[in-house]
Amino acid sequence: MVHFSSFITLFIFAFCCITMTNAVQIANPASEYCIQQGGTLQIVKDAQGNEVGMCKLPDGTVVEEWAFFRSQNDPDYIPETDNKPASCQAVFKS
Repeated sequence: MVHFSSFITLFIFAFCCITMTNAVQIANPASEYCIQQGGTLQIVKDAQGNEVGMCKLPDGTVVEEWAFFRSQNDPDYIPETDNKPASCQAVFKS
């Protein structure tokens, strides 16, 4: 009975491993939008060491990729940058 139980456990583990390796990866929509607009992606680290995706637009403007992505859906949303990725922030018009 112990061998049968071990076999079942091993079978379940093997099935899970096979299933996990076939998982579909979804692209980051903010990264995709940046590229569609002619930008290039840059991954930088902020002051806390967190990785932040930045989008460098064809005119040289650098903006946080999610701020840029959100700006397409809300006309009052303006990404504001000072070309320093660690201090990039987004603001709303009043």
